[in-house]
This record gives sequence, C-alpha cells and structure tokens, in this order.
Amino acid sequence: MSNSTKTETKTESTSSSTATGAAAPAAAFSAFAPFQDMWTDAVERMQQVAHAQQNLASMWVEAAGVTDQLVRAQQQMMSMWTDAASHGERLANQYAVVEKDLVARTQSTMAGWSQMAQDAVAYGAQLSTEGRKFGADTAKKMTAR
Repeated sequence: MSNSTKTETKTESTSSSTATGAAAPAAAFSAFAPFQDMWTDAVERMQQVAHAQQNLASMWVEAAGVTDQLVRAQQQMMSMWTDAASHGERLANQYAVVEKDLVARTQSTMAGWSQMAQDAVAYGAQLSTEGRKFGADTAKKMTAR
C-alpha cells in the first residue's frame, strides 16, 4: 500500500502543479492579448509572402523553360537560314551552269542560222549568175538560128 500511496501523491502533485503552471503563463501573457490580432495578421502576411516567393520561384523556373525554348527556336531559325543560304547558293550555281549552256546553244544556233542565211544568199547569187548565162546562151542560140 505504501507504493500506491506514493503514486497517488505524485499524481496529485503533478496535476496540481500543471493546473497552476498553466494558469500562470496565461496570466503572464494576458497583457499581450490586444496584440494577438496583429500577430495573427503578421503571420498570415508572412505566409502570403512565402507563397508569393514560391510563386515567383516557379515563374522563374517557367521563364527559364521558355527562355530555353526561345534559344532552341532561335537556333533552329539560324539553322534554317543557313540551310536556305547554302541552298540558294547551290541554286545560283546550278542556274549559272544552265545559263552558260543556254548562251552557248543560242550562239551555236545563231551561228548556224547565219551560215544558212549566207549560204542562201550565195546560192541565190549562183542561181542568178547561172540564170543570166543560161538566158544569154539561149538568146545567142535563138539569134543564131
């Protein structure tokens, strides 16, 4: 029985000190009760600031992602312009070859037509000369009869 009596005594003394100890701090801070609302508002604002900072951090992460996308798009655009420039240069070189061939063929054709025109004029002159001779011979033969 002596053990149970000691346990009860300890329990009673602990409960009585807790009851008086809880009342003492509440009484000690009662002078700050008017500031409780201000404290609550300050805590809420600090939470809002923390939330805003988290939002800002996530926006920075998103902006970095968008920046990366923009850099990739610019690199792709530069690649396209480089490819377009090299393709344009190849096309210009091919056109120069075709144009050179076209000029050579045109000059060859014009030289052929010129030669044919000269030959036609020469043939016409030859026919005219032979026609005159034939006419003169015919006239001599007819007068000789």
